[in-house]
Amino acid sequence: MSICTTGRANYPAEMYIAKLSDGADVASLETRTPAGEALRIASAPNPFRAATQIRYVLPGSGHARVTVFDAAGRHVRDLIDRHESAGAHLVSWDGLDEEGSPVSAGVYAYRLSWKGVRGAGRVLLLK
Repeated sequence: MSICTTGRANYPAEMYIAKLSDGADVASLETRTPAGEALRIASAPNPFRAATQIRYVLPGSGHARVTVFDAAGRHVRDLIDRHESAGAHLVSWDGLDEEGSPVSAGVYAYRLSWKGVRGAGRVLLLK
């Protein structure tokens, strides 16, 4: 399941969960900004052992942040925290925390934040 929020109570986002693509376990999230722009995020493979690719599409340039959290909501690692151009981007998570130590097997959430809009999903790390 994927979730999205706007961070502002009067700034509702809409969530669209796409069907799984042919043979791949990829769920896609599309969040609409108030201007009607689409913010998309998806991950594959899921579940994963060595690494998973998080793909996201930004409707415009601006500061973007992709963060990984454990099942208890604790910060695990920032994958990106920088200005990004509009368009498609890809970041890999190798199952390591901020210090470079391997994390335990389990469910992890990833969150994309861009201009007050957030999109999120979950991945399952197998050992």
